[in-house]
Amino acid sequence: MSFVFAERKIAKFEEEVVPVVSIYGDTKITTDDRFANKANWGESTFALVKKFGILKTMIIEPRCCIAFAGNDIMYAHKLLEYVYTAKRFTDEELWKKALEIHQSAPNNAVEFILCTIDDQDDCHIACVKDGTITHDCQRAWIGSPLVYQELTKQLDPGLPSCEQYVSSEMIINAIEKSNDDSVGGILSHVRYSKGEGSFVYSFHLEKHEERDQIVHLGEPIIFHDAPEYGGFSFEIPENNQLYRLDFFQADCSLVYTNTFRLPDSINNSHIRYFMLSILCQTSTGKVLRELTKK
Repeated sequence: MSFVFAERKIAKFEEEVVPVVSIYGDTKITTDDRFANKANWGESTFALVKKFGILKTMIIEPRCCIAFAGNDIMYAHKLLEYVYTAKRFTDEELWKKALEIHQSAPNNAVEFILCTIDDQDDCHIACVKDGTITHDCQRAWIGSPLVYQELTKQLDPGLPSCEQYVSSEMIINAIEKSNDDSVGGILSHVRYSKGEGSFVYSFHLEKHEERDQIVHLGEPIIFHDAPEYGGFSFEIPENNQLYRLDFFQADCSLVYTNTFRLPDSINNSHIRYFMLSILCQTSTGKVLRELTKK
């Protein structure tokens, strides 16, 4: 089913008013051998899809981000095929096409969140679900209602929504507490960068330490535990074209891209525009095909 959440805020920095836009989405895909099998994905690509899913928050061009959720991702691919083939399209044309695809699909097959930036750097969030489209949303969500219910429990009902921000930690917590096994994987975060004039996959650095530490007064805290003790860290560099996680200890990168493909899926037009994963050696960029096997 997936889960995607988007929100639009206005922040003030000294005398400047800056739009703050965030779009979050999971990567998990629930595979079904009747529809998504080795024959139509390719064996190596299918193995990666089962492990790492696909990216559901996609920066189509600097001022346009499309996110999708649902039980049949091939309907989402129809919208991606439209925008990449058309190359030039207005917001109205994008909204119309997304609604047309949504209405033509079975119930719960596909839902969309469409984020665009106008010439005044203002963001417009449109949500396509339940057979209709809602424009200029301050907040929008698609996918799992169970995750959304858990997310709302973390908001303060006594504060206006414009004074509250949803964070990646809140969404991860909601996914865990929902017990919805159709949602999961990696949580991506897209934001609009006024300086870059573009949506970007937001920078993120994360460290994990598996061992408990007893730290006495005045002693340093260990932030880089050895891999043999379960410690690891990864970085997501800011980028507006691909989504990459660099795992430092392993010299390995997990890259979501629709520019590069493994040989077994390079000519597959049915998945051409999805952001699929490839494992690479970080230091050289060499594809690690041996790690794509089951």
